[in-house]
Amino acid sequence: MEELRELWDKIKPERKMITIRNNKSPILFNHVRRVIVDDPKLAINEGNAQIHLFNDAKSRILDVVTDKHPLNGKFAVRKCEDCWCSINYPDRSISDLRRLFLN
Repeated sequence: MEELRELWDKIKPERKMITIRNNKSPILFNHVRRVIVDDPKLAINEGNAQIHLFNDAKSRILDVVTDKHPLNGKFAVRKCEDCWCSINYPDRSISDLRRLFLN
């Protein structure tokens, strides 16, 4: 953790991503000030439907983050414009994009 703290200012903003997963117990967000969610403007086709990955992911998050949830009101959306995610995500497979955005 100390190494990350020392290097934090040298890391490009688009690389400052943290994935939090805990399938066994609740994750406590009491000390989180803000969550920035990037919208890489990606869509996948499934049958006759087009799924905008960010909108679907956002909808799933908001289903969980109710009025009394510690993260309520702490989300900020950042539109991706010529950044790492707009370059990286289009090269991923549909199954990988589903895993990243919808699971």
